[in-house]
Amino acid sequence: MFISKNSAKKIVLEVKDVIHQEINMMDEKGYIIASTDPKREGQFHTAAQKIISQKLDQILVVHDDEYAGTKKGINLPILFSGEIIGVIGITGDVAEVAKYGRIIKRITEILLLDAYAKEQRNIQENLRADFLKQWIYGKFIETDQDFLLRSRLFGVDVFKPFRVLIAVAADPDELQGKNEIQMKLLDQKIQDDTGNFIKGQEGELSFFLDGGLVCLVSMRNDIQIKLLAEEICRRVKADFGLNLAVGIDSYNPDAKGISSSYFRAKKALQSAAACKTGKICLYSEIGLEIFMDDIPPEDRHDFIRQVFKGCTEGEIDEWVKILSAFFNAEGSINLAASRLFMHKNTLQYKLNKLSETTGHNPRKLSDAALFYLALRFLK
Repeated sequence: MFISKNSAKKIVLEVKDVIHQEINMMDEKGYIIASTDPKREGQFHTAAQKIISQKLDQILVVHDDEYAGTKKGINLPILFSGEIIGVIGITGDVAEVAKYGRIIKRITEILLLDAYAKEQRNIQENLRADFLKQWIYGKFIETDQDFLLRSRLFGVDVFKPFRVLIAVAADPDELQGKNEIQMKLLDQKIQDDTGNFIKGQEGELSFFLDGGLVCLVSMRNDIQIKLLAEEICRRVKADFGLNLAVGIDSYNPDAKGISSSYFRAKKALQSAAACKTGKICLYSEIGLEIFMDDIPPEDRHDFIRQVFKGCTEGEIDEWVKILSAFFNAEGSINLAASRLFMHKNTLQYKLNKLSETTGHNPRKLSDAALFYLALRFLK
């Protein structure tokens, strides 16, 4: 094991808070890699090098520069699995700091062991995340023994069929003000909470991928998985104050279809995410979203300009409000006018004006389809 500079810095600061003495930590070569006196970092510490090379229990330095690059104090080896991996030094009068020596040595070794354990967990989590991404994206062959070995190592049954559910914050504004560390902690808490909840059957799991919480659950029908999604939304709202948008795949009992199930859930999520107060959407419930992502942005823009030809950007914004109300009212002039807080004759006049300007009549079925599609592109 090697002592990282970050771990060493955290430890020397924590130890100083306990005994209020200057602390140094030296690496396996005798160089000071962390110190409460930043000017000493990077310097060679002869006493530390002697402890390491001769495997000494300690060195007391009575006078400054008794050993090149040292100050008076006590220096002790840091052990990991019986091997010296560095040296901890406490600066000060020997009579004063020697009494702290053994306990500080032990505290340092415990803190390093904890840091090592966290580092190993992070490595395992990153390896697991890479494995799950490969699996979900379909980047493996069933006969790939390395992949199958990793699936057993991480406890994931790649031959089991799953339903896929993806959740994100319905309103990104609810996450404003949180820094990267806070976001990671929040993600981990939500993942842990959701994971503990969904593990009703063996093999069910949750993880974050591409910014969304992915839940793989045992095969359920649409009604059952929607009830599960509702409960997840309720718990996250109660515990974290967040509304979720949730996309759910279509029923597919074929274990080989995990990748297509994931991307269908993602399509459904796009529809759900359009509602900032939170919505659950099944792939079987969506329409235009199935192919809208396949249309390049520049083609969408050209289509919008053709449908609203002769209109300025400001006018298009106004027509979007009017047409949205008109379509949501299923073409009812009276209902749409009421929702827009205008007289029905005023609304009829505006729709006639739109028809004259663009050449497309929103009250005509074929033209209404063009406007409806343009509105979806604008969203």
